[in-house]
Amino acid sequence: MHRDMLTRTAVAAAAGCLALSLAQCSRQKEPDIQSGAAVPGAVSRVVNLDQGWSEEEQQSFWFDSQGSRLLPYDWFLALEQASSTEPFRSDSNIEQYRFLPAEPTARNPQGLPVGFAKDTDKQGQSWVGWTCAACHTGQINYKGTGIRIDGGPTAADESLFLTGLMQALQVTADDDAKFGRFAQKVLGQNQTGADDLRSALRTSADALRTRVHWDMPTTPVPAGYARLDAFGSIFNQVLAVDLELPENYKLANAPVSYPFIWDTGQSDLVEWNGAGFSAGIGSLARNTLEMLGAFGTVTVDPQNGLRGYESSAKVVSLGDLEKTLDKLWSPLWPTEYLPALDQAKVERGKALYQQSCANCHAWIDRTDPNRRITAVMTPVTDLGTDPTMVDNFLARTGKTGRLEGSKTFYLLGERIGSEASGPDILNNLVIGTIVGQKMESMEAAVDEYIKVKKPETFDPRSYKGRPLNGIWATAPFLHNGSVPSLWQLLLPPEQRVKQFYVGREFDPVNVGVDTAPTPGGFKLDTTLTGNSNAGHSYGTQLPEADRWALLEYLKSL
Repeated sequence: MHRDMLTRTAVAAAAGCLALSLAQCSRQKEPDIQSGAAVPGAVSRVVNLDQGWSEEEQQSFWFDSQGSRLLPYDWFLALEQASSTEPFRSDSNIEQYRFLPAEPTARNPQGLPVGFAKDTDKQGQSWVGWTCAACHTGQINYKGTGIRIDGGPTAADESLFLTGLMQALQVTADDDAKFGRFAQKVLGQNQTGADDLRSALRTSADALRTRVHWDMPTTPVPAGYARLDAFGSIFNQVLAVDLELPENYKLANAPVSYPFIWDTGQSDLVEWNGAGFSAGIGSLARNTLEMLGAFGTVTVDPQNGLRGYESSAKVVSLGDLEKTLDKLWSPLWPTEYLPALDQAKVERGKALYQQSCANCHAWIDRTDPNRRITAVMTPVTDLGTDPTMVDNFLARTGKTGRLEGSKTFYLLGERIGSEASGPDILNNLVIGTIVGQKMESMEAAVDEYIKVKKPETFDPRSYKGRPLNGIWATAPFLHNGSVPSLWQLLLPPEQRVKQFYVGREFDPVNVGVDTAPTPGGFKLDTTLTGNSNAGHSYGTQLPEADRWALLEYLKSL
């Protein structure tokens, strides 16, 4: 099956790379962050929780480049907002997109937002790009205190951000006064190259305009805050941009909630549809693929053979990233900042959880370094939730262009025809990218691939169930973010709200996002294709008092 191939096949190319990163783990670990400690560089009152990381590991996750190149670094520092002279990167502007602004620290000297990092290419050009933290660092706000959630889902609207960035670039190119101030900061007193700079601004604006149009459409299904059609975006990047085949573009019309990523390294399957394998080498291919989809670069040349594809991917750093994630724990409900738990209800809810939830969402010891998680894949026909995301993945195909005649797994597998499935094309690019990192121990890697390869054992039209430790901090819920709170999820589907605002303030009673209308806020409409909040009716038939008890137990996980 395609999903089995998507990440497992990277074993054939990657074991040597991971070996290079093992030395990074030899140094003595710093003390873990303590709950209640102030978040370094936070621009307001924000506290950390104890999630098993040291401050060094947290800062590394937030700010170490993985190869993403969104924009030239000096452009990002110099760029003004489209409608004012205020910096595009100002805290207030970053906050309106719901990324997390940050003050300068030793690891982040220019005060980039959390999940933004500086990357320098071989020619010495510096770029700003995204790290995994941009999508997988959350924060809940309650009564004036921000609570940082490492590995939690971002609340950001990437479409809004990239649209604002595109407009800022375009207006800067078109407005002489704005361009003059920008060029002064980027070029200095010597304005040689000003015409080329203006042209480059327009080229970058056009590229972002195309990306937003296809990957983050405002119609028919806008993603809004806390959601993104990640696979749709990755397919467009690889099939259309990297292969230089615009006819392979398709609207990304199945936004999903950003998954939380604690316990990822201990899980056999990741992604909502089980498409990414975490065991063994699968994590390296998964992280490489996600980096390529987040403004990484790759030059596709199947004639390179063992030289692989030249790419901005930092594969050794991606291996280090996974080792850092292996140490991450889910957060516990912080009673210092949120209302205390009703212990009687928690105990009562625990028994109800075993009856109604544990078959798909097993309890685990969240801090056990030896914990192992086997995902429960439930067919859409049984689950009853929206099938658009999984169906889009299975149906995606594209023309192959220069890949025609090369092998599905870059060095192994069947020859690719003039058209192929999206996952097969992703396989080729991901493995070619990893091979391009000049890795060692290729023979050992092939042996490992043969050892771990096994057939897929679940219906491909399925969604994943996993342990719910830390679930309280990950709203909105269901794979497509169509349910604002855990209480709403415990209501019969026909009683769930059909439209709601995705707020920023945490609702500790219903356990989710504030759904009150807000100026300029995003209203999610569950009647749109891909946004259905139907299905997952487990526990919804319990008496109301039992559902409240079950909810109290979910807070405690």
